[in-house]
Amino acid sequence: MRTLSNAAVTSKTIKKELSEVFPVTNFSVVSKTFEDGDAVNVTWTDGPTVPMVEEVVKKYQYGEWDNENQEYRVTNQRNDIPQVSYVNTPCRRLSKKVENIILRKLQLNYKECSNLNRDGWIDSLKKSMLQMIWEVFDVTPY
Repeated sequence: MRTLSNAAVTSKTIKKELSEVFPVTNFSVVSKTFEDGDAVNVTWTDGPTVPMVEEVVKKYQYGEWDNENQEYRVTNQRNDIPQVSYVNTPCRRLSKKVENIILRKLQLNYKECSNLNRDGWIDSLKKSMLQMIWEVFDVTPY
């Protein structure tokens, strides 16, 4: 009988909890084991924001990287749940339906966006949202 790695057990536990907390959102939860630790990566389309998901999953990460001392520090170890070195929630993907709703609202409400087409909008999304806003509204950060 095959035994699951700690990262795989943590991944399954995270997926189960996310499905309970956000039942209409489909999450992809993938584990990875590497030489110095393990990680779980969580991605999804539409649904909750990154901070909402992070609030649920942060307890499954038992520490954090300390840049100043160049070492991993255990800061959140728990014995009641499986944990990994890192839980990553890089971004929430948007469906084409949601992208189209956002684009249409921008076009209707902001004259600066009236000439944006879908391809231009998608290219803009590849940039950081803040950078795109700065460019569309011709403002300078800070």
